[in-house]
Amino acid sequence: MDQIEDRLISWFKPFDSVLVAFSGGLDSSVVAKAARIALGSKAVAMTAWSPSSCEGEKEDAVKTAQEIDIRHLMVESDEFEDPQYLRNDKDRCYVCKRIRFSAMVRVAKEQNFQVVLDGANADDRLDFRPGQRAAEELGVRSPLAELGITKAAARELAKNWNLSIWNKPAAPCLSTRVPYDQPLTEPLLRRIDAAETVLKTLGIMPLRVRVQGETAARIEVPVDQIRKLLEPLVREDLIKKFQSLEFRTISVDLQGFRSGSLNE
Repeated sequence: MDQIEDRLISWFKPFDSVLVAFSGGLDSSVVAKAARIALGSKAVAMTAWSPSSCEGEKEDAVKTAQEIDIRHLMVESDEFEDPQYLRNDKDRCYVCKRIRFSAMVRVAKEQNFQVVLDGANADDRLDFRPGQRAAEELGVRSPLAELGITKAAARELAKNWNLSIWNKPAAPCLSTRVPYDQPLTEPLLRRIDAAETVLKTLGIMPLRVRVQGETAARIEVPVDQIRKLLEPLVREDLIKKFQSLEFRTISVDLQGFRSGSLNE
């Protein structure tokens, strides 16, 4: 692990300053921490916030940036003003990343940062990630992916650095819960977020609430946690709370939690 840490920190040597696209999740936190070690105050983190962000993620990003002791910028992202994004076709992630990275590139030019970085890791290149195309087009670099550092290795680095998010599950944007070609609306995403918050109170992680249309919710949790959802009192409470969020059909996916299952 020391060798991976040394390689990552050494990756920053050619740069005088960097701006890190920072969600406060595992991967971007590892990149931000390595940048802070390598470049000191010349490394800055930047978080883009929008209605597609999960509840609590903004606060978590602020907390983690303070933990890393890195200067932290916040910007409100405006992808919900883009009709192409709202159409939610298979290029949705590309459109979103294009908007967010373009804003960060503008800030980098205005404040004289040499390069914009993201937290994409080596595993991400094995999945359907149209957002990476936007990063490549705009010259955003991905140190973890470039060095072949996997999610597991990034987690070990975070643990070694005593980052509190070292075991934090991935928290992709809420739009990933909506099937492609179903239009996105802010009220629908807020309902999804509220439903996932209900499940989190049960201590189950990771989890997703996928939707079909406006009123059908499909719950994904680890297979060994499905039984917990079916306990009579828990089941009755979930039904009541999901119905209060206007979900009328409530199901549990017997295949269990799968990251990116809508890409299947």
